[in-house]
Amino acid sequence: MPKNQWSIVILLLLVTSAVFIVRRVQRNKRPAMPSLLIIGTTADYPPFSFKKSGEIQGFDIELAKTVAEKLSLEYEIRDLPFSLLLPNLQEGKVHIAAAGLSAEPSRRHQALFTKPYVTQDPLVILTLQNGAINKIEDLNNKRIIVNEGYTADVYASELSNITLQRTQTLAESIELLQKDAVDAFITNLNTLKPIFDLYGAENFKALTIPDTDESIALGLSPLYPELTARVQAILDQFMRDGTIDQLRQKWHIQ
Repeated sequence: MPKNQWSIVILLLLVTSAVFIVRRVQRNKRPAMPSLLIIGTTADYPPFSFKKSGEIQGFDIELAKTVAEKLSLEYEIRDLPFSLLLPNLQEGKVHIAAAGLSAEPSRRHQALFTKPYVTQDPLVILTLQNGAINKIEDLNNKRIIVNEGYTADVYASELSNITLQRTQTLAESIELLQKDAVDAFITNLNTLKPIFDLYGAENFKALTIPDTDESIALGLSPLYPELTARVQAILDQFMRDGTIDQLRQKWHIQ
């Protein structure tokens, strides 16, 4: 290899090494706790996170805000597509994800999770009142809709002999169900009351799917392990002093 080419190769190696060292130093300098707590959510999953009169609210949102206050941290809420929550946690762009998250094993390589604080939230099959689905077996050859990325999506993806459609929002799923564009919407039990309040319980029927209880937890960035420990300690206290129970009652969580 000519001498000038060797020089270029050596220069590139030096630059690459320098970039690696700088990034490593930056990671080592990362503070143990963020100065501003970024709370990520997807505000289309009532009663855990949703918008009302332009304000993001819900069980998980109030819980995350209360945790931030206990940590004496200012906070900022960011409404993100559900598919971006875990990548943002992984990269440290979001510190806490409060969006009715379940601590699925497949998600643990991207984020840390608290202990579950809601443990009985099974999947349900929601149909129109005159729908033909009355048992699990009736899903065969039916058009099923789910919200993309949620536990219902994982469950429905394993079913055979169905036509599966995914949407980004709960409102879109209900709209398609009402238009008879799909036969059933699979979602979680705790979403039913907000749906019934908004669209009328008399227009629907729901069938609980056995053995599908979901456990809800807060997701946390793996770049801030001390934050995870402190958040868990606060949640443990909330479980003992009744704060979690009060929030569950307020937001009608099963």
